[in-house]
Amino acid sequence: MTQPTSSFAAALTPTGDLARAILLMIAAVTLFSCLDTSAKYLGTVSGVPVGQLIWLRFLVQFVLLLVFVPSRVSYASATCSAPRGPVGRRCARL
Repeated sequence: MTQPTSSFAAALTPTGDLARAILLMIAAVTLFSCLDTSAKYLGTVSGVPVGQLIWLRFLVQFVLLLVFVPSRVSYASATCSAPRGPVGRRCARL
């Protein structure tokens, strides 16, 4: 078998991350199903209002996002030193 000649072909070759990707996909589908099932259970059996369920789902997803996804955002790059024109004014509002 020959080696891939381009970086695009190299990116498509299976690596050790394939098993990790499959497990992450299975975990994501499982968690989405559990979240949906718990919301339906709380809405029908417990009688929790729909508005509270929507906010509860949002809050749980947001907290899990903060816990499991590391922050890579640098807020220093989002500021402007000298606002000029419409783009500068938009940046100044940040």
